[in-house]
Amino acid sequence: MAFRSNSPISLMLPPFRGVTRRIILIALLTYFGTAAIGLYSAGLEGTLVVQFVLRPDQALRKLFWELVTYPFFGEGLLSVAFSLLSFWFFGAALEDERGSRWLTEFFLTATIGGAAIASAVSMALQGHVPGLGTGTSDYGLWPFVLAVLVAYAHFHAEEQLNFNFIFKIKAKYIAAIY
Repeated sequence: MAFRSNSPISLMLPPFRGVTRRIILIALLTYFGTAAIGLYSAGLEGTLVVQFVLRPDQALRKLFWELVTYPFFGEGLLSVAFSLLSFWFFGAALEDERGSRWLTEFFLTATIGGAAIASAVSMALQGHVPGLGTGTSDYGLWPFVLAVLVAYAHFHAEEQLNFNFIFKIKAKYIAAIY
């Protein structure tokens, strides 16, 4: 009887609205749309993905839209699910507090700025660091989710959060761990 409790367990989900909802729905539509196209034609899926994921050698020269589209392409179902859940929990709180326009500007700044910096570093270090250079690509919402987590920790540094549903830990420490 060590786990017996008289209090109910409550699960509070953040609101699903605004820019947070749009970003999540676009990512879900992109993931499942790409998967559906892949079932039809793997070659067409590959051609489509290559046009929209971040490739450092192309993004800074001629395929500039890659700077904005790469977060919407996911690596796998679990990666997409956990990144979207993380974004929903932290992004919805920031959107409620700071506003939809702020979150939109933050998304664009973090996504475009991070992609431009990552592309420039990758191109500068190609040949010197394995895994960087012209043959690499990047995709997924995780860089933006980590930027949202850092912003959340900045504005709510002392707020207690449940870490892995077991420990209570302050937001600033969760950001430092990740």
